[in-house]
Amino acid sequence: NNFWKVFRTELDKRPGGAAAHGITKLELVNFDKISDHIEAKREQIKNMDKEEKKAKKEAYARFKRDFEYCLWDGRLEKLSGCVVEPPGLFRGRGEHPKQGMWKKRVFPEDVTINVGENDVVPEPPAG
Repeated sequence: NNFWKVFRTELDKRPGGAAAHGITKLELVNFDKISDHIEAKREQIKNMDKEEKKAKKEAYARFKRDFEYCLWDGRLEKLSGCVVEPPGLFRGRGEHPKQGMWKKRVFPEDVTINVGENDVVPEPPAG
C-alpha cells in the first residue's frame, strides 16, 4: 500500500520513529479528528447561502482571470497550469502506480516562473 509506505516514512522522521508512537499497522492509527475536520468543512460549504457561494465562485474566477493568461510575443496565451494543487493523497486515474502517495505542499520558492532575464518577477498573491 503506497499510503502506508509514505506515512511510515514520515512517522520515522519524528523523534523515536513510528515504533515510539506504537504504530506498527495502519489500522492502529485513529484518523477521526481528520475525518471530523473534513466533514465540518463540507457542512460549512453546504450551509452557505446562494450569495456566499456565488461570491466565492466569482472571487475564484477573478483570481484565475488574473493568472490564467500570459502575454507571449504580443499574443494573449492561456496557461495550462496556473493553480498549484494543495497537499493531499494522489488519486490518479485507473490503476496508477503512484495512487495513494502523498503529494507534498508546494512553497513559493519551489516554483519557477519563466520570464525574460530583465523582466520583473511578479509578486505572488497573498495567502
